[in-house]
Amino acid sequence: MATDIYKWDNAGKLTNVASSDRDVIYAENQFEKDGKTLKTDAKGVGVGEKGYVETNKQEIPLAGASVTLVSE
Repeated sequence: MATDIYKWDNAGKLTNVASSDRDVIYAENQFEKDGKTLKTDAKGVGVGEKGYVETNKQEIPLAGASVTLVSE
């Protein structure tokens, strides 16, 4: 099961970036230029136990794009 550290990019897409003991979502601007390393002062949102995002995410297509939502 894919879980853990996610990057939410400017287009609304969630990308799994790394493993962690909880699921945390960080905005794209919280990562270094390589897109995978978190900045030292990065602030993310803990959304639940490991696996929460994968279990609760929904892809919603919008005109030419796709947005990922995580529901409770």
